[in-house]
Formats: sequence, structure tokens, C-alpha cells
Amino acid sequence: MSDMYSQLVNGLLADVLQYATPSAGSTVAAAAGTTVLLLDAGGLLATLTVALPANPTDGQRLVIASSGIITLLSVTGGTVKGALTSLSANGFARYAYSAQAGAWFRTG
Repeated sequence: MSDMYSQLVNGLLADVLQYATPSAGSTVAAAAGTTVLLLDAGGLLATLTVALPANPTDGQRLVIASSGIITLLSVTGGTVKGALTSLSANGFARYAYSAQAGAWFRTG
């Protein structure tokens, strides 16, 4: 038994991870169903765009985590309340989608 936001692994509910090694100036699109987006740039990135999942559903959640510093971060994909504009090394942010508001909200 699973849903689009989690998977059953060894009888336990697990996050759906998406791993990316972005370069400066690129865009990383979070795939539908991803719950944790891992950005492993291997150092400092001057600019990066993260596109949140298209067609989100009410209550959908996404964590964006980075191993390196992102100086100028753009978070796109509809209305994003509390969008990050930069991210420190080993930093992260959590988002949740509200269908009623038609927006992603930063929750951590």
C-alpha cells in the first residue's frame, strides 16, 4: 500500500527522494510525488531555480535540501508564500500546498 507522496520500504513508510547535481544557472524541476529534493552541487552556486511540482494536490509536501551554498535561489511553480531567496550549506526548507489558497506555503 502506498500513495503518490510516500512509498512502503521494508514495511515502513518512506519519503520519495529526488537527487540532483545542479550547475549554476540551471533549473531543477521537482518531479510529481517527490517529497524530498536533494541538491548536491558540490560547492557554491551563484544562481539556481527550483520548480515545485506541477499540478500539486492539497496537503502535498516537499523538502528542499542543499549540501552547498546557493547565493541566489528562485523557487517557482505557482504562488509560493515565503519562498527562499538563498540557501546555506546543509540548509533546507519545507513547503506544503494548500488547494484552498492555491499556493505553496513555507512551513519550516
